[in-house]
Amino acid sequence: MSEERYRQIMQQMARRKQQATQQSTLAPLADVLNGLDAHTAVEAALKQVPAGFYAAGPRTIKTRGGSAPAIGIVLWMRMGGFYGYRTLIVAGVWAQTTDNATQIVVGRKHLTYSAATYNPESYHKLIRRGYSTYYADDNTPPADGVYIAYSAQERLSLRKRIGIELRLQISSPT
Repeated sequence: MSEERYRQIMQQMARRKQQATQQSTLAPLADVLNGLDAHTAVEAALKQVPAGFYAAGPRTIKTRGGSAPAIGIVLWMRMGGFYGYRTLIVAGVWAQTTDNATQIVVGRKHLTYSAATYNPESYHKLIRRGYSTYYADDNTPPADGVYIAYSAQERLSLRKRIGIELRLQISSPT
């Protein structure tokens, strides 16, 4: 076995170990979102997107790097018209761990189109599946979102609050 191949195998093993560690930290956060029925809240919000906007989702996303591990359920929308593709609005519910405490974040963020060219045919086909092809995002929760401390005992009241906050985020997307 060549030195180069050995080095590649070792790098691959290190990456797999890092991914396994990340999965073990995200699993409890996924359980939190499941307990809050966040997927249903995002689906309900998807039905309330204002007229003149194209929307898709929901989809589960995980942070890429960053200091605090987070997982979210999001929908994405953009304004209608030919130049509406330039800005995408990602809204949803994230669960993250900071200082050994779990926080729920409800919010939205604006992403700028980052692909080299715009081809409407492929864009409209692929944007329904996901937005990562055309928009750069690290999948972290929005900094200006609504941060809610998670408590398992208050799960039912948190469900209602998440639904209300998400509807507020969707109702005035600009």
